[in-house]
Amino acid sequence: MRLPVIIHKEENSDFGVIIPDLPGVFASGPTLAEALADAREAVFLRFCDDKKCVLPHPSAPEAIRAGLEAGDDGWVEVLEIDAQMIAPGQ
Repeated sequence: MRLPVIIHKEENSDFGVIIPDLPGVFASGPTLAEALADAREAVFLRFCDDKKCVLPHPSAPEAIRAGLEAGDDGWVEVLEIDAQMIAPGQ
């Protein structure tokens, strides 16, 4: 599954990741790769058990891009989620 995410990065801060399709799920990290890995783990912790992940149908990345407010310095990336993967730590 491919979930669109919004990435924010301000000077002297970590990368922030918001997942619009999953309210309340967000992550951050000092590098983009670490922020995306943390976001993936947050999804697993909230929506997966030891057998599967149950996630809503994702929005189109174009719809998320179009929804960014004027002046928002965020950008849209796609977070790959393997819905068959076992949650981290299992």
